[in-house]
Amino acid sequence: MRLNKKQKSFLFSFVGFILGAIIYEAGYYIINGQPSFKSTPFIIGGALIGSIIGIIAAKNK
Repeated sequence: MRLNKKQKSFLFSFVGFILGAIIYEAGYYIINGQPSFKSTPFIIGGALIGSIIGIIAAKNK
């Protein structure tokens, strides 16, 4: 599957959200000694849904 520039930007933003969530959880674990998975799955899920919609909407444009 070939991606155009706009689709790649949506993919990179999703990867950025994943890396941000990993860094957030690592920092929370270092400070408090336990991970906090209360909102992280929802943040990643929202970024995934937005990225998929963006990739599909930017298809063949």
